[in-house]
Amino acid sequence: MKKSRLAFVAVPVIAAGALWFARSPGAASAETPSIARPGTLVAPGRVEPTRDAVKLSFETSGRIVEILVDEGDAVTAGQVLARLDDRLAKARVAAAEAGLAQAKARYLLARRGPRKEDVAAARADADAAAATAAHRAAELARSDKLGKAGALADSVVDADGAAAKVADAQASAAKARLDSIRSGTRIEMIEEASASIALAQAELDSAKVALDQTVLRAPTTGTILRRTAEQGALVTLMPPQVVVTLADVKELELRTEIDEADIASIA
Repeated sequence: MKKSRLAFVAVPVIAAGALWFARSPGAASAETPSIARPGTLVAPGRVEPTRDAVKLSFETSGRIVEILVDEGDAVTAGQVLARLDDRLAKARVAAAEAGLAQAKARYLLARRGPRKEDVAAARADADAAAATAAHRAAELARSDKLGKAGALADSVVDADGAAAKVADAQASAAKARLDSIRSGTRIEMIEEASASIALAQAELDSAKVALDQTVLRAPTTGTILRRTAEQGALVTLMPPQVVVTLADVKELELRTEIDEADIASIA
């Protein structure tokens, strides 16, 4: 890492004509002798930005895979400075996008209701179940007559009776499904599907925010004063690890050390 080009250094400050220590002999009071002072002042100081520098760090933890700037580089607002490993964050975004697509498909299905093919299939199932129930009922009637005549064992009659009850229940369930499909989708199911879309959208937005947090961008235009991290370093949040320090060097100020006795004489 190369040295900072804007490091604070001690510089001579020559304020020529800015200090008026010595007054003219004619204006000097006869009672108070004047102390002759030079017309210029040399003092140590340093040049620094008018605004404080900003220390930038990631909003999430991870491993740095890329740093795109170095000390002394000029950057613009929004420019990408560094990146973290974003494979997991991208996978979460993809999963959230798939969940949103699925929720939208369910909503469309609830809004449009059943197709003609669905109604026809449900009707066929109901008819088949009704026919089976009728057949089982006929078998039960025959077995019951034979059982009363002693030509058929009671266990066989009981088995035919149980089979008839099962077939009748299946016929009733098939008819109920047909009636449900014919009546269309309930409003509660449509509202539930709509809420699922809102939930999936929120999850997608959250995943996108997490993905964006793997990118470090410049908040303002300025110059990189210091780079304190390298590619491959593991970034933590406790405490936050500073990656780069940014400052606006368009407006600079000179901070100097001046003796208190000379402050009042500075014009």
